[in-house]
Amino acid sequence: MQSASTFGGGGRRLPRFVGRLAAVWVAVMAGIVLGPTSTPRPSWASASLASLAPVWDPAPVVMVVFDEFPVASLLDQHGRIDEEDFPNFSRLAEDGTWFRNAVGNHQFTEKALPTILSGVVAPNEGKVPRAADFPRNLFTLLGDRYRVQAVEPLTELCPDFVCTADPQIVERPHWSSLDPHLAVVTHRPFLTDDAPQPAIEQSPEFFDIDEASAPPEWDNKSRFFAAVADDRRGDITRFLDGLNHPLGRDEFHFGHLLIPHRPWDYLPDGREYLAGYLTGMGPDRWVENEWLVAQDYQKLQIQVQYADRLIGEMINRLEAHGSYDDTLIIVVADHGVSVRPEQHPRRLTPETVGDIASVPFFIKRPHQAHGGIDDYRAETVDVVPTVADVLGIDALWTMDGTSLIATDRPRRNQSTMMSASPLTFSAGFGEALGIARYHLRLFGDRGPFGLAPSGYSDLLGQRVDSLAVTDDPREELVLDNPEWYGDMDPAADPLPAQL
Repeated sequence: MQSASTFGGGGRRLPRFVGRLAAVWVAVMAGIVLGPTSTPRPSWASASLASLAPVWDPAPVVMVVFDEFPVASLLDQHGRIDEEDFPNFSRLAEDGTWFRNAVGNHQFTEKALPTILSGVVAPNEGKVPRAADFPRNLFTLLGDRYRVQAVEPLTELCPDFVCTADPQIVERPHWSSLDPHLAVVTHRPFLTDDAPQPAIEQSPEFFDIDEASAPPEWDNKSRFFAAVADDRRGDITRFLDGLNHPLGRDEFHFGHLLIPHRPWDYLPDGREYLAGYLTGMGPDRWVENEWLVAQDYQKLQIQVQYADRLIGEMINRLEAHGSYDDTLIIVVADHGVSVRPEQHPRRLTPETVGDIASVPFFIKRPHQAHGGIDDYRAETVDVVPTVADVLGIDALWTMDGTSLIATDRPRRNQSTMMSASPLTFSAGFGEALGIARYHLRLFGDRGPFGLAPSGYSDLLGQRVDSLAVTDDPREELVLDNPEWYGDMDPAADPLPAQL
């Protein structure tokens, strides 16, 4: 991957240069007023105060990161979004840009999120998804110039001094309250990664966290199981409630939402259902029986419809408050999942690239006039460089990603996804389309509820009392938990939807 150290076109270069000269003047004046100091400097305050670099084109930012979401789930046989089953993703693709050929850079969520939010591919080892370990991220880039609300069920990448705890955004202390460090911080726009860094970059005290090592209680698996054991709809509600007002040009709303990740137990309208166990899962991989595995893929697809409903609700709230057209919207996923016979659900191989690496990726720019499909090989590491370019922020650290709106974005012939065994693969879209066509063979064009045993699809949608029913001693039906169905409320939550 190639790095992108600057963003934007020539039209903004002159004002940015003037802004840098102004930064020098502020630094000189601050040095005169404040004078030298021997007080130890917090290590990366310049990262936390990165927004001292001008934001030339401010706009509200709304970003959603879905979890375990293969792009193949959205596709019809022609490689387009199935508009009937996923109308809101389809609308987002029309209003913005759908990077159909996008892939994730990391298979593991605890590394994929820092990669997405920093523009730098996270190493496999040595760091945990906390702000102290990844101080240079989108939260700290926007930090002081933006008011930030972040829903992070698994990570802690947004430091307390940046993020508000309540969905209703409140004011925070402004950077001027940190003026003892101004003389050092204002030099930051001129520094490159190989330049000597001021001492202010070597301590995490602004996070109020011990940087020495990961907290002993930090356990990614435990955090995940706790998050999905809770009602995941709570995080979704919290994220959406933050959009219940006209957005200012200085607001950033972020939600890492744990859908359509397993367990697959939500209906398209968001109600929970009693899903029971995975019919096609063996000890460590999907079983050979295609019909059993297809039933589990159906559950994934139903939960993807819930994700589509969430996108629709997000758009509706932004429109209701007159903010939709003004807002930069990013929708992406960290990685996908494989639901095919005899495959491991999360093992990255040449056979599972289309399931696991290929992910949804949408960007709607403020006042974007034309939308559609862009088949450039986008990667999730491109999010931060693109946001910086759209908002007119100069690069403050070297990134592995590139701006997706840049006219000189590099040509990519291959991508690498980090995993236990990193895999490099070509930049074609065929893998994801092949996965979609495999599943469509089982579901037809009737969406998630189009699955039926071979030879019985004509029974779907028919009323039982319209069929000829006879006694057949060769077949016996055993219904588990018959009491659920004796006096069932169709509006129940949870609903016994799976027989």
